[in-house]
Amino acid sequence: MNSRSPLILIVSDQQWSVRSLESILLPSGFSVITASSVEKALERVRTAQPDAVLVDAELPDGSGLDLCRALSGGLVLDPGTPILIHAQGPVTRRKRLEALRAGAWELLGLPLDGEELVLRLRTLLGAKLHADACRDENILDNSTGLYNLRGLMRRAAEMAAEAARYGRPMACVVFALDPSAGDRERSGAQDTEAAFEDALRVLRNCIRGSDVIGRMGPSEIVVLAPATDPEGAHAIARRAITAAGSAAAAIPRLRAGLYAVKNFRDESVEPVDILVRAIMALRASQSGRGEEPIRIYNLAPLPVQPG
Repeated sequence: MNSRSPLILIVSDQQWSVRSLESILLPSGFSVITASSVEKALERVRTAQPDAVLVDAELPDGSGLDLCRALSGGLVLDPGTPILIHAQGPVTRRKRLEALRAGAWELLGLPLDGEELVLRLRTLLGAKLHADACRDENILDNSTGLYNLRGLMRRAAEMAAEAARYGRPMACVVFALDPSAGDRERSGAQDTEAAFEDALRVLRNCIRGSDVIGRMGPSEIVVLAPATDPEGAHAIARRAITAAGSAAAAIPRLRAGLYAVKNFRDESVEPVDILVRAIMALRASQSGRGEEPIRIYNLAPLPVQPG
């Protein structure tokens, strides 16, 4: 088992059922949170991301099967998270198949065997928590070898510490593919990946060897630039967008958001602020109606100029 206490979400509006499950799980080393309806369970999952979910077959605003279907698509809950339904009556083959089709990992009947439940959860969670630990330790994007978000945060902290020590500037520029309406209609996963690789090749020619590149999502490239003030960060964005526009390959237009500080030691910002504010600037650029593709955090958009 993982060193941390696994978090179990119990979904039931029956207090006796919740107390019974808590009396089994808490002494066995599990942490427990509860929800009394489908709606509250979805909210709990989004905020807490439990390691396993135990669901009553019947809930006030739906069924356990409804909740399983909502959770098993992978958009709300990690696909590797076990979902177990506990029914009030006997478990028949038909009910078990219905539960499996809805995305449940197991259908439990009454009377509930506490020891069996604990052993079953430990078996299911062993693989899940191991996969979580491996994913947490990984700092590189599997498909490109670039830093992923975790890796970017680690490098941002390292670079910020050096910038603060010597009173140097630091910048972050986030680029995103901005295809035309026609491209959006015909784009698929393979087309997006090919466009990302083309844009990445162009971008590598526009930055320095000391700059750090990472990937965030399917179409966004992050550049952490040490010893770079706001004017230097804007120059990086301008060069990359101009180069992408003049490239022989059919690269979708790039947009960029940036944030930079002139002296990190004098600024009351955390390393994460550098990245978050650049992302916010990018979102502002993407939502704007103008043609200016570069936006600095909290400032007016700046146009791309030739050269």
